[in-house]
Amino acid sequence: MQNKKSQVEDWLPLLGIIIFMVILLVFYPSHSIAGTKAANNKIDFDVMSKDSDQLLLNYLKIKLDDKNIADAIVTYQLTKDSALLNQMKSNADNFFSKSDLNTESSTWSLEMKPFDENMIIVEPERARTDYILRKELSRTLIPAYYFNKPIEIKLFLVQTKYTP
Repeated sequence: MQNKKSQVEDWLPLLGIIIFMVILLVFYPSHSIAGTKAANNKIDFDVMSKDSDQLLLNYLKIKLDDKNIADAIVTYQLTKDSALLNQMKSNADNFFSKSDLNTESSTWSLEMKPFDENMIIVEPERARTDYILRKELSRTLIPAYYFNKPIEIKLFLVQTKYTP
């Protein structure tokens, strides 16, 4: 042993590497897990959006008496018939409540917006009272022959409980 100071200087780089490795091992996995969860949530939302496009189109094809829902929406814009609106709301509740959108932690909401009038919102009571977050899943336009402008219909996913 020539010099004690020399021994300490030899151990400093090794000690620095060990501390760096410990910090890396402690913080890196949590960052990776959080990134994986965020990516999975994004993928789930994208898949749900694709499925909900078809779900919304299927809802608009449901038969009401002698016409489908899409035609009933256009007719409602002309007549403002409350019985027709109640039929559309009832069918929406029956149809979307049986879908994958209606879970323990989420539900659905539907908006119909004519070009120059107030928006019509169709949603279950839980979507009105317990909502935390609303995400647009699907959007479509149906032609309103009498107005020369389309009616925009949006389908939303309404989160009702916090899920990590």
